Amino acid sequence: MTAIFRSRYLCGLVLTCVLGLSWVLAQPSPASVPESTPSEVAPSANESSQNETSSQEDAELSSDNLTANELDSAATVLPLASGDIPEQVSDQAVRTWQERAGAFDYIALANASPAAMCNQLSVLGQDPRVIRNVTINFDDRRLLDDAGIDPSALGAESVRRYSYSARVGEGTVARVEVLLSGRNNLWQSETVRIRFDDNSISLPAPLRSNAAGIGFLLLSAYVVYLLLRPSWFRRVLAAGWQVIRGHKRIVIGTIITLYGMYGLGSLVGVNLPECQVALASLVGGSLEDIGILDVLANNNIAQTAAAITYWNFVQGTLTTTLFPAVLFAIPAYLLNISRFFVLGFALAPVGPQASLLMFHIPVIVIELMAYTLVTAGGGILLRTIVKRGFGNIRLAINNLMLMVPIAFLLLVIGAWYESIEILWLLPMLMTP
Repeated sequence: MTAIFRSRYLCGLVLTCVLGLSWVLAQPSPASVPESTPSEVAPSANESSQNETSSQEDAELSSDNLTANELDSAATVLPLASGDIPEQVSDQAVRTWQERAGAFDYIALANASPAAMCNQLSVLGQDPRVIRNVTINFDDRRLLDDAGIDPSALGAESVRRYSYSARVGEGTVARVEVLLSGRNNLWQSETVRIRFDDNSISLPAPLRSNAAGIGFLLLSAYVVYLLLRPSWFRRVLAAGWQVIRGHKRIVIGTIITLYGMYGLGSLVGVNLPECQVALASLVGGSLEDIGILDVLANNNIAQTAAAITYWNFVQGTLTTTLFPAVLFAIPAYLLNISRFFVLGFALAPVGPQASLLMFHIPVIVIELMAYTLVTAGGGILLRTIVKRGFGNIRLAINNLMLMVPIAFLLLVIGAWYESIEILWLLPMLMTP
C-alpha cells in the first residue's frame, strides 16, 4: 500500500506536488477558453462559431500552451494504435507511447490544465522521464503467453501480448510489454509498460506460494499466544508504550502533522478527481511490478495478508521510515510527509465507489499509525540527543527501536483486515 519504489513513487510524488501547486496557483482565469470533454454533446451552430473564435484565440497562445493543449487532446484519443495487423499495431503503439513521453512537460501541462497532465499520465502509465530513456529493439518482438487475461474484461474477443527487449539509460536491462485487445478483426492497444528484469523490488518468491499463507497463519497464532500470556513480547510492547507516554507531545505532534498531510492530499484529490485515474495507473503498474497483483489473483486471504505485512514492514517501516529516522529524524519526517500526502490524494473520496472508502478507514488508521509511531520515534531520538547529549545515544536509539514491535503488531492486524476487505468484503458489497 505504501511502497516507495524506484521512479514510480517519485513520479507519484512529483505528480501530486505539481497538482497541488497548480491547483492553488494556476487556476484558469475567467478569460480562459473552456475545456471540452468527451462526454459533451455535439455543439450547436452558435457553439460552432464560438469554437471557431476560440480556435483563433488558441493560435495566439504561447508555444508551451499549444503543446499542452495538443497533448491534452491527444490523451483523450484512445487507443495509442489500432489496425487489423496486430504486429504493426503493437509497434505503432510503442512508438506513439514514446513520442508522447518525449513531448510531456509537467510545468506546461499543469499551467494549461491539471486535467491535461493527468490525462497524459493515464495514457503513459509510467514516469515519462523513464520512458524517454528507453531504447527499444523493435527487431526483437516476441509474442507472449496471454494466460490469465480475461478478454471479456476488456470488452474484447481475444487478447495478445508482445514483448520487446529494451534498455533504460546506459545499461539497465528491461523489456517493454504491449497488451492488445481484438474484436471483429480489429486490434487496438490497451497498455504499454516497461518491465524491469531486476527483481530487487519484487516480493520474494516464497511469498507468492500458498506456503506463505500457512506460515503467516502460524506467525499470527504465535503473536496472539504471546499477547494472551506474560511474555517477552508483552514486556517489549509495554516498554514502548512507556516511551510513548513519556513523549506525548512529540507523538501527538507527529500524528497531527502526518494525518494533516493525508487530509491535505485528500482535499487536493477531491478538487482534482480526474487525476486519480493517472495516479491509479502509476500505482497499479507498480503493484504489478512488485507482485502484489499476482498474490491477489490467488484469492488466498492468509497469503495476501503475508505479502501485505512483508511489504509494509520491510519497505514501509524499516527501509523508508526506521533507517531515515536513525539519521536524526528529519529524513523520516520528510519522506512520510510526502508519503501521507500521496496516499491522501490516491484515496480521496471521489468517483462512483467513493462510498466504499469507509470500509478502508480501519486500514488507513491502523497501518499509517505504524509509520507514524516509528517516525515519532525518530523525533524522540532527536530530542533525547539534543537534551541529554550524544552520551545517551544508546538510550535514544533504544527508544526508537521500541516503536518497531508496536508497528509490526499494527501492520499484522491491518494486513488481516485489508486482505479480508479486498478479497471478501468489497467483492460482496459490489456484487449486484
